[in-house]
Order: sequence, then C-alpha cells, then structure tokens
Amino acid sequence: MNRQTWFVTGAASRLGADIVRAALVAGHHVVATDADPLAVLRRIGDVADARLLALPLDEVDAREVGVAVKAAVARFGAIDVLVHGAADASPQGEFDAPASARDFSASVRALFNITRGALEAMRAQGAGRIHHLVPEPGTRRGPALFSIAGFCEAVAADVTPFGVEVSAVPAHAAGRLARPAVGSDRDEVLEEA
Repeated sequence: MNRQTWFVTGAASRLGADIVRAALVAGHHVVATDADPLAVLRRIGDVADARLLALPLDEVDAREVGVAVKAAVARFGAIDVLVHGAADASPQGEFDAPASARDFSASVRALFNITRGALEAMRAQGAGRIHHLVPEPGTRRGPALFSIAGFCEAVAADVTPFGVEVSAVPAHAAGRLARPAVGSDRDEVLEEA
C-alpha cells in the first residue's frame, strides 16, 4: 500500500470525521484540523492512533495555516492530499454544533490560505492532490459552487506542471475520497469532480 499523509480541515464535523476515519482505516497518516482539536478526537473515537495529528486551525489566519502545514510536514514528512471545507459541506445533524458563520470574504480567504499553504509543501515534493469540498446547493455555508469550481480550475492550470491536481468535489461524493479504487493499491481520484 502507498501510505499517504492527508490534511483535512473541518475534521470535527460529521463529514470531516468520516473522511479522517476512512483515511486512517486505509492506513494513511492524517492531520485533522479544526477550531477545536479535542472535538476531532472525540468524534474520531477509537480509530485515533499515532498516525493522527489533531491540530487547532483558523483557516482565515494565514499564519496559523503556515504553522499547521509546517507541523504536518515535520511530523509526517509531506502532505499528499488536502481535503478542505468539510465543515462547510457537512450535513448538520440534530446533535452537531452549528457550523461557524463566516461571511463570503472570510470563506474565500480561508480557501486561498489553505490552498497556498498546502501548495508550498506539494510543490516542494513534486506531487499532491487538493480537493475543495463544495456544499450542497441551497446551503448558505461557504463560498458558492461556481466560486470554488472556478478557483480550482484556475489553480489546477497553474500547478499541474508541478504534479499537483486540484479539484472541486461535491459534498455528496466526498465519502469516496479515501476509498481505494477496486483492483488498485492507490486511492481513487474522483472522476466526476
């Protein structure tokens, strides 16, 4: 198996925790970030082990993003996969804490900051995948679908020569990110994203 390092934002959300668990079960290292890293650990449960690093992160703060990226690289040597936006794309359950309200400007800054931070590490290693999760249509969380998709398209054109893939992934398809492709030892890359 090709062990990778996953960096997941919004990891205390239901969707974020599902992605973190799936990546851990698949044998990967995971850097799980959220405003409350203890909530990440509570939500992940008994799957948490030495392959998990839970970190506090305010994605709107570029300095904090830089610190988290450096901590991930120092601990696991690389960031192979970034999954961003799990909190905004996560369905809200009856017992879930409400998603933090951010205005459009803050959501866009978070998108830029986390992409810039991960790209620095991925360009240095010559490979990586960035998946920005897109909230379901009609939700009022996060940047709009077309904003995220347009951003991903523009960034992808610039970073493909560095071996980095960038995609916008619909929230309903996010659960497949960490599942191994049938008959393959590498992770599935969503074709529809």
